[in-house]
Amino acid sequence: MTPFVLNAARVYAPWYSFGTLRPGDTGVASIATLQLRNGVSYRVLFQYAGRRHNLHVGKVSAADAQLVLGQVELLLGRVKAGLLTVPPGADIVAFLAAGGKLSQASPSPAARPREPLTLGRLRYEYVAAHRGSLADNMLGEIVTHFKYLVETFGAGFRVESLELADLQRHVKCREAVTNSQGRPVSAVTVRRDVTTFRMAWRWAATSRGWAACGSSRPPTSCRT
Repeated sequence: MTPFVLNAARVYAPWYSFGTLRPGDTGVASIATLQLRNGVSYRVLFQYAGRRHNLHVGKVSAADAQLVLGQVELLLGRVKAGLLTVPPGADIVAFLAAGGKLSQASPSPAARPREPLTLGRLRYEYVAAHRGSLADNMLGEIVTHFKYLVETFGAGFRVESLELADLQRHVKCREAVTNSQGRPVSAVTVRRDVTTFRMAWRWAATSRGWAACGSSRPPTSCRT
């Protein structure tokens, strides 16, 4: 992981909530936010070029995390003021982590050529991204939904090829099996599989910028 380049000579006031003012400020809103995840790991959230980004800080002290936040705000402020230029095609997160001193532009994630997004890869990426931010029981349900989706489509199924008929096929496959009590799987349970697929699709298309999804809107309805 790219090490942080910090300006230790400055001490920054704490940040309290995104878009609000620090104590003593007179009208300039913060442009980044410090987030503590699971009570142990920090990251900095910010917006750049109309998109949300996050810069991993890690398991550091609160004071060190505030220092990273201040450095990010300083660099973003210099970029906004035209005093610092982000190299064309550079990954803004890597640029900030390097203290605004990238010697060579790194291609941004959106600019890198992508392999077709398969259902297996979508499952891995989606579950990994939400581990730690969702309750264990909720994440377990998502894993279960993907298990049944993979049973229907296969891990190599290309997400970009998904059509309404595919979702309907999954519904029929699930309705043909019985649960542990020997009863048919309920329509509510089947709909949860489909809902998970749609949510993962939208996440991949919007948060990850997966061109393979083609659209941020998957097929919207099927009969259950």
